[in-house]
Amino acid sequence: MNKIKITEWLAIFLCVTGVGLIYVCVFLKPYGVIDDSILWAIGQMFTLIGALTGVGVYYNNKIDRIETKIRENFNNEEKN
Repeated sequence: MNKIKITEWLAIFLCVTGVGLIYVCVFLKPYGVIDDSILWAIGQMFTLIGALTGVGVYYNNKIDRIETKIRENFNNEEKN
């Protein structure tokens, strides 16, 4: 089983928090109205989630490519 990284925990926490804020706002007076500040906060949370996970995926992909090239070069030198 893979370990869940802190960015994944943060993404889960922020998603649950965002959905929770929307849910709470629906039941506060005035009923059914979600304030612009809540929408702004949720937008910021989701942007942060996307940025953190996107940067992580990008750099993990780059590191994997570099490791693959190093292994290929090492294997080619061993054959020669």
